[in-house]
Amino acid sequence: MELQLRTKLQHVWATAVETVGTFINHSLKSSEGPTEWLSFFSLAGSAFAHLENSPPVPSYEKLSWQETFRATSREASRLEIYTRLASFSSAVNAIHAESRSAAYYLVKLNLMEEMSVSVVPFSRDQFEEANYAYSEAEKGVADGEKMQVVLVAAGSVDSLRARIQTTF
Repeated sequence: MELQLRTKLQHVWATAVETVGTFINHSLKSSEGPTEWLSFFSLAGSAFAHLENSPPVPSYEKLSWQETFRATSREASRLEIYTRLASFSSAVNAIHAESRSAAYYLVKLNLMEEMSVSVVPFSRDQFEEANYAYSEAEKGVADGEKMQVVLVAAGSVDSLRARIQTTF
């Protein structure tokens, strides 16, 4: 059993870290993943610390609260944080609308202006097909397609959906 006491801001931050980590396939909460995302969440955490009159994240303690908020806003725009989180939330809702008997879901988020979501469910015995479809989609990303692709296990979707619904 785990008990966590968090403020609302801390909960939003932690949920966003876990949500983005799930969709970019990195354990951001374990400090693993692309530097730009790790830096953004450290910076956002520091901004939240300022709002809660707490000490800022160590690597950002020399920034004033104004500099911290400006830098956070700049990085949020550059990384398209709001758009991505909204699309991740849409993806989770789209997954929920799909077959509840699926064990895996291949989720493709089109990151172009229309921000469409495509979900392909796979049963437990279709794991190889799911991995193949995921690999093919990843090749498209490597070739420059502007999309986010993730293969998610059904249990992860249920917990992710619960977190997103209570936060966003």
